Amino acid sequence: MLCSFFPSILLLLLLIVGAVVFTNSGLKLIVWGAEKALPELSIEGVEGSVIPEFTLSNITYDNRQLLSTEISRFHFALTPKCLLIPSVCIDEISVDGLTLDFPTLPTSNEEEPTNTAENTLLSIPIPIAITNITLNNIDANILGNHIQWKTFSTGVNIHKSELTLTPLNWDHIRLELASSESTAVKNTEKNNIVKKR
Repeated sequence: MLCSFFPSILLLLLLIVGAVVFTNSGLKLIVWGAEKALPELSIEGVEGSVIPEFTLSNITYDNRQLLSTEISRFHFALTPKCLLIPSVCIDEISVDGLTLDFPTLPTSNEEEPTNTAENTLLSIPIPIAITNITLNNIDANILGNHIQWKTFSTGVNIHKSELTLTPLNWDHIRLELASSESTAVKNTEKNNIVKKR
């Protein structure tokens, strides 16, 4: 009796997976789940499907205790037939219009455990090729260090422990390091607090 239902159950599961992966409704369902899991996350525009390509627009993540970020457009595209080889062929990963504010490191009272394990090389069993990675119109503030650039593009090939970068293009870069004066003020404030105690 169970054997007769197994093909029907398998077919139903394949249809569900296909609907999630290959339709715009499936992509919207994934985005909806992500927004429910992360209330700080908001995605206004959803186009395409998980496979072969999709575009998300007006993405915001606002967690003032940790970081705030806005992305005007994110695009992802891959070649599904490569999965039969097997390999992963990603045609494009692009981000346009990223604003990132990461003012402070998260505080933790727990001591990190010491890792005595030997360092080992990461080995990827199947080839991964990313033809085009573009990060354009970036404005990031990380721990007081401000970096901006207009265009960045490259590609990556990974297999086993080998990583190869295609020619890199990085234009109109501007970098401002955190001022030493603000660091000195913070250190003075800490010393005053210690003395008062």
